Amino acid sequence: MVLWAAAPALSRWLDAAVPPEAASRFERGRNTVPRRRARRTWRFFDDLVNQNSNWLPPDNTQLALRVEVAQRTSATNIGMWLTSALAANDLGYLTADDMARRCTQTMATLARMERYEGHFLNWYDTRTLEPLAPRYVSTVDSGNLLACFWVLKQGIADVLKTPLIGAVTIPGLADTLAILREVAGRDLSMAVPIQELRRLLHGQR
Repeated sequence: MVLWAAAPALSRWLDAAVPPEAASRFERGRNTVPRRRARRTWRFFDDLVNQNSNWLPPDNTQLALRVEVAQRTSATNIGMWLTSALAANDLGYLTADDMARRCTQTMATLARMERYEGHFLNWYDTRTLEPLAPRYVSTVDSGNLLACFWVLKQGIADVLKTPLIGAVTIPGLADTLAILREVAGRDLSMAVPIQELRRLLHGQR
């Protein structure tokens, strides 16, 4: 009964406009956690997709007990790598020219890989590019890769229209610095350099 009587007042309160200052604080707080998680996720690709892997992403990596990288990849993994590079550019973690260089290297590798009637096989060794047994074509993986190619094409068209140093640059650097503070926060030798980086990043004197 009390809730029913209070319903009109509650409805008006929910419909009230949120002050711009409060909305801005909410947006900053809401974005902090997913952005830092995105930056940590990008590090997986940034560290492991390189010349040693023929610019192909590994399927997974084990960090517990000992570091071990699974040197195999699939069409889905390759598609996720390409779209992750695009997302890293969108978030300010990767410059446009570096994204283009890395994706171009991957596309050059794809041109050298064995296919069946135009389809990539399901698993490849990232070091030798040899298909792994049993050899088969997965229509699901082929569809995933095709969708990622389409996203990459549309994204590159947008990247070409944006400035080389845009609004995403500072937030991207801020995410990286925030993670550095988390990791090295108790290292007293890092306190002064991190503080100076914060001042430089936020324009403080």
